[in-house]
Amino acid sequence: MSEKTFNILLIVDNPGDARLIQEMLSGITGFQYNLEWVDSIAKGLKHLSEAHSDVVLLDLSVPDRDWHATLTHLRDRMPTLPIVVLTGARDESLGVQAVQMDAQDYLLKDKMDSHLLVRVIRHAIEQKRMGEELKKSRASFYSIVERSVDGVIVVDREGMVRFTNPALAAMFGRTREGLNGELFGFPVMSGESTEIDIIRRGGKAGVGEMYVVETEWEGERAYLITIRDISEHKQMEQELEAKNREMERFTYTVSHDLRSPLDTIRGFVDLVQEDLKQNALEEAANDLQDIDKAATKMEKLLSDTLQLSRIGRIANPPEDVPFGEIVKDALEQTAEQIKSSGVEISVAEDFPVVHVDQMRIAEVLVNLIGNSIKYAGEQPTPKVEIRYRVDREETVFFVKDNGIGIDKSEHEKVFELFYQVDQSGGGSGAGLAIVKRIIEVHNGRMWVESEKGKGCTVCFILPTTTRGK
Repeated sequence: MSEKTFNILLIVDNPGDARLIQEMLSGITGFQYNLEWVDSIAKGLKHLSEAHSDVVLLDLSVPDRDWHATLTHLRDRMPTLPIVVLTGARDESLGVQAVQMDAQDYLLKDKMDSHLLVRVIRHAIEQKRMGEELKKSRASFYSIVERSVDGVIVVDREGMVRFTNPALAAMFGRTREGLNGELFGFPVMSGESTEIDIIRRGGKAGVGEMYVVETEWEGERAYLITIRDISEHKQMEQELEAKNREMERFTYTVSHDLRSPLDTIRGFVDLVQEDLKQNALEEAANDLQDIDKAATKMEKLLSDTLQLSRIGRIANPPEDVPFGEIVKDALEQTAEQIKSSGVEISVAEDFPVVHVDQMRIAEVLVNLIGNSIKYAGEQPTPKVEIRYRVDREETVFFVKDNGIGIDKSEHEKVFELFYQVDQSGGGSGAGLAIVKRIIEVHNGRMWVESEKGKGCTVCFILPTTTRGK
């Protein structure tokens, strides 16, 4: 494979120096080149504007233009062009200055030979190429870092901030300029992962995972730190832990409450066997009735447990429904209860439109209306209101009654599976646990506002769209 041919521009005013350099270049076997000689900087700049050169050999003693201005001009206009300056032994300091101004190298005219000249030319071209590639690589790195959603920060060995990207500044609620030059403020250990507090979009508090590696920054040892927002991941972990705890409570409650009717059945089976031995048929019949009641209770517990387990899946796709239609449906389903109890029903004139599974939310209202009727107490005129209010930009629906009420100490307990405020009320005690779960599946929440003897208001929030009847 033949070697590349280098286009060399020589700017030197002395013909003897030009001829000497030509002879040196031609003396190296295998070095392919095209040499263009001009005797002034002006001609050299003109040639560069018209033709390609791989490298420039510039004699600093050319008198027609200041070499400082020439180097500055070439650096600004042709930043990828390698430059090697030529100077005399007595002016070596000028060569050093030229390199400091971005020339690739310098040669002393009275001390160079063919091999040194070619080696410096090759090295200057390669050094410039590698420098440009490094610049591109750095530009690409900075572009990636600037756009990264992860926070990136460089900290020196003393803990001072040397660089930050926009994401990092946002996580700390600061400007990049304000952070640079300050102490980082967190322990930095290479290879370690740590969770720290950050600020999320919108100013909300969050959690970031910080990872540290050792690096080099501007020639000095430093630490490269990345911080990733893991707030949603942590929230999912917490929700999973909460669900696991809920499952443990659920399993315990179900096993405990199912054991009670089972123990009852076993006890009465023993009594029936004893009654039959004594031919006490009437007592045996009574015992069988008690067994049937216990079995019915167990069946109800199992049915409610199964229903609760299925609530995680909404029965029908959510749709926009005027909440008033759901109220109407629930009142039709409880019409007989309302009529027989003599309760007065009061409903708001208009309601928002909600985005819900209509059948499930009707089930919620049927349960709450039934509870209000069941626990009306000795009120001469039992009343149930179904209304809503806007509270801090949230639409709160509620079913309010004037019944026996619930003591504040039981406001959370009433939502526990199989918990009953009044054991004489019948039922399994799963009703409020079921309706609360239905509301939560709709990304809402439910709570109780009540005092003993002063009625009860069960409140819940649902996703709404617009107002409507």
